[in-house]
Amino acid sequence: FERVKVSESDSEPDGPVDYCVWDRNHFYLVGDSSPKQAFLDCPAVPVHGNVTAISREAPELRWTYPFEGFLLTNSIDRCPVLPLIRVEESQVAGYSVQKVHLSLVDKQSGQVAYELKTQSFGFGVSNCEYDPIEQRLEVLLQREKLRISKRIGVSP
Repeated sequence: FERVKVSESDSEPDGPVDYCVWDRNHFYLVGDSSPKQAFLDCPAVPVHGNVTAISREAPELRWTYPFEGFLLTNSIDRCPVLPLIRVEESQVAGYSVQKVHLSLVDKQSGQVAYELKTQSFGFGVSNCEYDPIEQRLEVLLQREKLRISKRIGVSP
């Protein structure tokens, strides 16, 4: 894939930027109102606005999908869907929480073909004494001690 700036406001450092990404069948115009945001570790284009698909064979055939996040571009040519991902980070009761939203948008229709939402809790932050990771490891260690003690006939 290639990423090309196509908007007239490219000369403005803080203005909105449109990128063009393409595969065999479509051009995808990607609106990005936050061009300073860093890319993810994997090949991705930031999306802060709309993704507009334009058919190469019939340019009048197009659809627009509003999105905030990233358009993943690895394997874009071989996939029948556009993978769009958004990661939201927040803090709940002193813990870091990540919510990951994955939307697979059908390239032909612009409709969501599949949507996945996950939530994971991370390490404790801001002076929290309770760490779920440490407690989980402690429980596993106690289970292992109990298993070994039963096997050799000694109480833990």
